[in-house]
Amino acid sequence: MSFNDFIDSQKIIYELKKDVEESDYPYDCKTLYYQEGVPTRQTDIPFVRLLQGKEPISNMKRRYKLYKKNWSRQLSVINEILANTDREKFEELGRFLYEHNEEGDDDRCELMPCWHLPCGLVNLGSNISNHRRLLNQVYDFLVMSDGQSNGQTVVSRLNTAVCSSISACLKTISFDIIGSFGKSINQKLPDLEDLILQLSKKQQRLVVLIEDADSLPTSTLTQLLKTLWHCSTVSHNVYVVIGISTPLIIFQEKIPRLVLNFLRTRHFRIDNSNEAIGQIMGNLLLNINDTYNSLIFEPRLILYFLQRKSDIGISQFYDYMKLIYMNHYFSQPLSILWTDDFSGIDLTDDYFDVFKRLPSVRAVNDHTTDHQENDDCQRFLHDVATENETGIGWFLRLNLNKLINWRFNLKNLIDFLNFMQTSFYDLKLWRTNLDLFQLIFENYDYENVHNNVANFDFLKPIYLNMKNIELSVFNSFLDTIQSDQQFDFLFQKGDNAADTYFQSLKHAESHKEVEKFNRYLNEKLIHQLVELNLDHQPFKEICCAGLQVTGLLQTAFNPPVRDITIGALLDSKSYLLNSAHSDLSQLDRQGDDVQLYKLFEPSMIEMFRIYREAGVMINIYDFYKVFRSGLSDKKRLCQLMLNKLEVKRQRTKEDNVNMDTLQGIIEGDSEKEWDKLTLSWFLKGLVELELAGMIKEGRNSENVEKLVWKDV
Repeated sequence: MSFNDFIDSQKIIYELKKDVEESDYPYDCKTLYYQEGVPTRQTDIPFVRLLQGKEPISNMKRRYKLYKKNWSRQLSVINEILANTDREKFEELGRFLYEHNEEGDDDRCELMPCWHLPCGLVNLGSNISNHRRLLNQVYDFLVMSDGQSNGQTVVSRLNTAVCSSISACLKTISFDIIGSFGKSINQKLPDLEDLILQLSKKQQRLVVLIEDADSLPTSTLTQLLKTLWHCSTVSHNVYVVIGISTPLIIFQEKIPRLVLNFLRTRHFRIDNSNEAIGQIMGNLLLNINDTYNSLIFEPRLILYFLQRKSDIGISQFYDYMKLIYMNHYFSQPLSILWTDDFSGIDLTDDYFDVFKRLPSVRAVNDHTTDHQENDDCQRFLHDVATENETGIGWFLRLNLNKLINWRFNLKNLIDFLNFMQTSFYDLKLWRTNLDLFQLIFENYDYENVHNNVANFDFLKPIYLNMKNIELSVFNSFLDTIQSDQQFDFLFQKGDNAADTYFQSLKHAESHKEVEKFNRYLNEKLIHQLVELNLDHQPFKEICCAGLQVTGLLQTAFNPPVRDITIGALLDSKSYLLNSAHSDLSQLDRQGDDVQLYKLFEPSMIEMFRIYREAGVMINIYDFYKVFRSGLSDKKRLCQLMLNKLEVKRQRTKEDNVNMDTLQGIIEGDSEKEWDKLTLSWFLKGLVELELAGMIKEGRNSENVEKLVWKDV
């Protein structure tokens, strides 16, 4: 064996074999292009018809209407809270900027009696996700600071994204001033000082809003403040507002003392995001005063948001809530049932099949210990099988009422515990309903709901005060809870000792009876928690958002790029042709698109299959030869491509030079052109794999190397 023969024998050989012959290709329209929702051209709303396209269009429109209505209600709650928390937040800043005392200003610098540039240092807080909202609010306030939009204030916004140098900053300010005059620039920019004088003659003022001063280079910030101060000595209509996120003592070290002497500064804390996000979460997550107009958030999902409360900005939480609402009404066909108006709902046979397959219905048999619930579920499944609409409707209404009552039960529990704290404890074990909710559910055992005996241990300080308080005060408390219908859950009839005790409850005669009350009260509270367990509540899919939506939030705002890319390459049928052939009834099984897909998917996908089977180092020549050998039926492949080009030529009336090449390959007299064509596909796929981060250049020109992504 020669040396060259030995080298050839060491080359890696790849061989691709088709799973089935072309004539036996098991084409299945539903398998190849199946999707749960099918778009319709009969309406312009951005929803799809669910139930594999069998959903009545009237129900699809109803889902969209409910989404718009219910989300608009939640959005109005958010806006109302923000309006209340932001009220009068900037008034002090406005008084400082525009109502300053010049005599007091001169006293500040006795050696140099000159104009001091008013400079408001606005602390935006450490949560960067809230900065954009706060800066927009500052800008709106500065523009409207005189109470009406009459153009008296020109606000120039500077940030490091576009203004990292002093020249860029001054150009931006000049353009903003000229823009307020309604003029265009056809020549050299006028001097900034002259522009400010023109503003003064028009009785207008300039406010420069430096949005991210912490990121601005110190030299640029220093020169900018010096320039603005100099301009302000000519005309006292220049003001500066600086947004900072670092502590004031640290930021001041960034500015030279000489420059600080030219400024009249004051520090303002405008970040009320923690207060606002707490109120917004309390209203949207609990919704204890709402019924059909908002979704029910399951306790574990609420705890998830509470644990991330300090990291989530208002805008981010808004995006999360909107996506949850949008996803629910977009993808859940049963969401039309979360309403008090059932007129117009078209419940077809397809919905009965959905009822039967609901995870929450199937889970009843596996988890419930209540024989009555089990019997009701079995009866329902039998009614579905026999299409007994009366029985189905009864079971559906029964569980819809339970879902509606869930909020009332939660509200009653929260209000009762708040009343207990107000009556017997001067301090605050919890300050908001969200804090109380977290205390109730953070240690809740969902698997053994009757084992949560210690779940209300956080009430022990209140129990202790109850046992030591005057009996008259305690008996007054008893009178209130016995007369208030909201607390009827304590006095419901039952067979256990706690139920019997509360039904016969009278005034306490001694502190021992108070201790007895506390013991039985703890049992009643635990029983109320069992009623609030949504894990095995039938039909909860109609209106509940659970912990599973966190996966949606993660992929929507922090998508796993690597997994998505690989998934698309491995399962091309989920992506290709969907936009053109979403309506399965319109898909031509013998069409050129489908036939071409069977023979040859896009070159990147074909190459990715070979790539997965190769080692870390891939010889480019071997890679190409295997890719080319997989394209066995070249004549049919070229004919299908020629057909598509012919259709395009007839539509556009343009000749395509590739048509002659394909025709030559079909006729069998252009093997060289076939090599060129397959090589172009190969190189195109190679570049696409590289751009997707799958491969990189090898240590020599003959190889490419797999690129491994870590921690992505």
